[in-house]
Amino acid sequence: MSLWAGERISARFLPTWKAGKPLAQFDDWKTLAEDGYRKNSLVASCIWEITTSAAEPKLVVQRTLRDGTLEPLDDPRHPLVSLLARPNPEQSTFTLLETILTHGQIGGNWFLRKLRAPAGNVVALWPLRPDRVKIVPNADGWVEKYTYDGSRDPFPAADVIHDPLHPDPLDDFWGLSPIAVLARFGDLDNQAADYLRAFFYNDGTPAGLLKLKAKVDPAERQRVQDLWKQEHTGQKGWHSVSVLDADADYVAMGVAPDKLRLGSIWDQTESRICATFGVPPILVGALVGLNRSTFANYAEARKSFWQETLGPLYSRTAQRLTVGLASEFADDLVVEFDLTSVSALQESEDQKQERVIKQWEAGLISLDEARAALGLPLWTGEEG
Repeated sequence: MSLWAGERISARFLPTWKAGKPLAQFDDWKTLAEDGYRKNSLVASCIWEITTSAAEPKLVVQRTLRDGTLEPLDDPRHPLVSLLARPNPEQSTFTLLETILTHGQIGGNWFLRKLRAPAGNVVALWPLRPDRVKIVPNADGWVEKYTYDGSRDPFPAADVIHDPLHPDPLDDFWGLSPIAVLARFGDLDNQAADYLRAFFYNDGTPAGLLKLKAKVDPAERQRVQDLWKQEHTGQKGWHSVSVLDADADYVAMGVAPDKLRLGSIWDQTESRICATFGVPPILVGALVGLNRSTFANYAEARKSFWQETLGPLYSRTAQRLTVGLASEFADDLVVEFDLTSVSALQESEDQKQERVIKQWEAGLISLDEARAALGLPLWTGEEG
């Protein structure tokens, strides 16, 4: 007897008390977005480098032929083609992709709601904020529905496309956030910046100890402390001159930035942040990348970025759209990103010329084929 026919298969080992209960994301979205994204310029730069790339490759629909090859579906009137060209009344293809990719890079998950016409066909795609989504599994561990803050009714699982960008080995339903992985280095980067900001905010003066030789009561001690802060904090306190009584001494207690060697700290945090997102440091202006940069390095870094980070990301996204959306229209339709138009992946003229000449010299192509490949007229024997 078939296993599928004879037994009820459990998709996940789900505790019975979790069945039918909304499961929120493990990581705190607000902390990831506020401290990890909005307050860290390098994290934001890496995410923008990834998400703005959605403007370059073209999102296309292809039909699978009987021999397994793919044929472009260019009819703009086809419902799937027109839907991807204008996913909803407020967003273009680029802005929709930019939104869901941003959600994925911050929280490790993105969601699209499929809005249906009364007849049941999908007529619009709307991104859902991950922090407002809760997953509701059934007793077998399959996703049954999604609840969404602000919506009166839950969304059936068939009406939501969910992509957990990086699988989390400790969570059956939610993806792992890149920011959560690099949190310690992100915190260190933020704290180094906060320390430097506070140092200059306080007149570039390390924290210190004001020693009073005479014994004073707590109220007087607090008054002197407040007065010192008032005189030496902020722009008004820059370059101000302090006057101490004969019975008072000032002893510096803090450490100046040059003693902390912040440069080496930022080298570590920048390299870890860029590595987690898969963005070469030179592309986002990180010092650890600029110190070793040349134009050739930049070009190679951009090519590597597309091959190792963006290529797999767009392939994954396309497959998720094929499974979750294209199947609504026909079983033989495939959604893909056309990377042939990506400038970073194009062969330079020098590289192309060198390749064609080597092929001709090796006898792999004829002279006419070589000249045609280089855009030259056919050989007539009359050229001098």
